[in-house]
Amino acid sequence: MALPQPLPRPRPPARPALRLILGGGGRARSPSAGSRRRRVVAVLASVAIVVTGAASSRAGRPAPAPPPRVTVAPGDTLWDIAERVGPPGADLRSTVDSIAARNGLGSVDLAPGQVLDIP
Repeated sequence: MALPQPLPRPRPPARPALRLILGGGGRARSPSAGSRRRRVVAVLASVAIVVTGAASSRAGRPAPAPPPRVTVAPGDTLWDIAERVGPPGADLRSTVDSIAARNGLGSVDLAPGQVLDIP
């Protein structure tokens, strides 16, 4: 004797695809098209903000000033120049080292009329 076969389950009714109706002509669009459009608009707006921000920050900023310069007088040493141009109370050794490094000075011999960039 054969066992009775189970009855097939009834399927729920199919749901229609979700469609958004936007103004203007009553055209329906799927949600993915609208979200894609919003993403594209958001990206373009972000790029525009970054570009205009970078341009305005460059436009409002003055050109960098040339470094201050000192002309060596007869008898001047790096220590004398460091005392004149260095910050008050600063360690003169660091000022001398930075002047020498900035101007590529291997020795402390200076020539009168030589122009030094001051860091």
